[in-house]
Amino acid sequence: MDRKTLAIWTFSSSSVLQSQRATCFECATLLCSLLLGAHYDVYCVSGYAVKEMCLLDQSLQECPLLDTEVKSVISEQEPQENKYTVKPLRELKSNFVTQQEKKKQDAEAARFQKHKLQESEQRPADPLRGLRVHCWVLVLSGSRSVQENFFIDPLTGNSYTTDNDNFLGIESVWNNLNYYVNMQDCRNGCADMVYDLEDLKIWEPVLFGATYKKQLILDVLKKKESKLMSKITNDVEEEEQPRAFEMPRSWVSDIPISKQDLETCWPGTQKVTQYRKAKLEKFAPNLMSDGLITRLTTYKDLNCTDVVMVKEWYQHSHHCVAAFSQRYNRNVLR
Repeated sequence: MDRKTLAIWTFSSSSVLQSQRATCFECATLLCSLLLGAHYDVYCVSGYAVKEMCLLDQSLQECPLLDTEVKSVISEQEPQENKYTVKPLRELKSNFVTQQEKKKQDAEAARFQKHKLQESEQRPADPLRGLRVHCWVLVLSGSRSVQENFFIDPLTGNSYTTDNDNFLGIESVWNNLNYYVNMQDCRNGCADMVYDLEDLKIWEPVLFGATYKKQLILDVLKKKESKLMSKITNDVEEEEQPRAFEMPRSWVSDIPISKQDLETCWPGTQKVTQYRKAKLEKFAPNLMSDGLITRLTTYKDLNCTDVVMVKEWYQHSHHCVAAFSQRYNRNVLR
């Protein structure tokens, strides 16, 4: 598909599950369908995003598994509170030493950010920035205890705030009830956008008078109330309600997802993701003869040529215990 034009047609969600291949529009449609079935207020979004998101390039992002390991190490180092333990003696520490350590940590963090910025500047500017078409999912607050609106990138499954700078603009949103055209200015990306779809000044519905989610809830409450008041209003003729337009019913068959589908969720039953100075490999259970399910390889350079460390996780089906092994490249560590 041309990155600057919309898709002419898309495969159904059931076909996507069978083939395990899809564009961003097909992935967003499948995800939106599943979330609608779980009673979330969600919409597919047609808009524009940065090159890395459109091409599923995560080589500039930190591997989330590395962040998880750092957090787990910190949590293990934190002492557990016990009200019956004897309080330790007050640690005598110089304020000057503490300040020096803090300055050292701040300088190291600033050096890391500067190095990361220099790495990002090495890549040439994208000539198609703001023109690359992408599709993602918008989750509105109010349903299923969702407190704030947020985006979901269907290609990675990662969630983002609605002001994230990876999203550069929105053309339209839609779900099974209606289609809305965005009338707001997106020169500053999606940061200043308002997602009140009932406001006709900023969102223009294609089907005027069509039912929306809040209206469905009100209609259900109204029907319940009318049943209670039916004995009193039997002699009163009901006013004729205007007929509303409806979206065409879906022709897609049910979306069955078995346990085996969840285990073999990647094409070829394995997935390789390239992150910043790291490569993450995931394998379906029982695919590898030795029980390998995850392998994380970290590198010294951005080109991922000098291996620093390899971590592997194994799962033994006999007693469901996850084993772990770790190897270092001594030449690099020197």
